[in-house]
Amino acid sequence: MRVEVMQHYGLTLPLNQAGYFETAHHQQLIKDIKGAIFEGRLIALCGVIGSGKTVMLRRLQQVMEAEKKITVSKSLAM
Repeated sequence: MRVEVMQHYGLTLPLNQAGYFETAHHQQLIKDIKGAIFEGRLIALCGVIGSGKTVMLRRLQQVMEAEKKITVSKSLAM
């Protein structure tokens, strides 16, 4: 069924590989969260359903993997 839905809406990438529009606010959040992580602080990302928490975590994971300064877990669950 997922394939049919993707074809119906003309989606070519799986949702976990789709990009998103990154605003200056998103960039600042990524920078602030990265700084807190490098300081060894505990991070809690919370918000209402659909506010972009998972997308933000995936983007943060991509950025940190690209920098190769730390090892990033493949699971977003604890």
